[in-house]
Amino acid sequence: TTGHHHPRSGYVFGVGKNLFDRLQEDQYDYRRKMNTYYPFHDEGEWELARFLVENLTQTQIDKFLKL
Repeated sequence: TTGHHHPRSGYVFGVGKNLFDRLQEDQYDYRRKMNTYYPFHDEGEWELARFLVENLTQTQIDKFLKL
């Protein structure tokens, strides 16, 4: 077996990949390398999204996006 056992714990079967590892392997990794703000177009779009999330409810955001 590949794991180890502690008398007061469950059984460990090894270590999986963390979120950062999985992000680097996905199909959009090259886009994140070219654009720090991906999936947003640029810093301005990121700042708008951040403002909306920090200041409006989901219903208000939906109404804004329908304008």
